[in-house]
Amino acid sequence: MALDTGATYLMIPWRISESLGLRAEISKEKISMTTASGTEQAPLVTLKSVKAFGREVKEIKTMIHDLPSTAYVDGLLGLSFIKNFKWEIDFYKGTIKLF
Repeated sequence: MALDTGATYLMIPWRISESLGLRAEISKEKISMTTASGTEQAPLVTLKSVKAFGREVKEIKTMIHDLPSTAYVDGLLGLSFIKNFKWEIDFYKGTIKLF
């Protein structure tokens, strides 16, 4: 996943949502998103929990959408996860810490 401060929500691809047993296609909550090819609708679901960088967020809003294969990432770690922690990113050292 890519750390994306410009993404409002955590985003996972359809194949992962299906492997989790989510029925995202019937989600009543949808979100409009702007892509390079225009505006699209994507389902918004709430996951029980997500762990990344050794930290966990419970009841996290998550968008289901496939990124283009040229993105080379499966999803985005957006603000619905990021906003829960203080972050320290040191490009010189190549480290990321969450507090």
